[in-house]
Amino acid sequence: MHLGVLEHDISNNIKCIKILGVCISVFQKLQSSINECDLNGYLELLHSDFIFLRHQFSKELNKEDWTSIVSALRSPVMYLY
Repeated sequence: MHLGVLEHDISNNIKCIKILGVCISVFQKLQSSINECDLNGYLELLHSDFIFLRHQFSKELNKEDWTSIVSALRSPVMYLY
């Protein structure tokens, strides 16, 4: 699945994702990917420098580590929220 084109504001922050000419906020896409159990759509939203901090163990997980964890979960939707 291809997300579409990322549009940026003047500060180069991601403003929205343009899909078929419609601008969808990143939050809306995140919510949609979680609600539809679209793991690939969720993972596409994560930046290549993504870091997930596991406070319980004081361990940082990069995108590759995080992908293997959420991919192995039986119901990633519950874990992502």
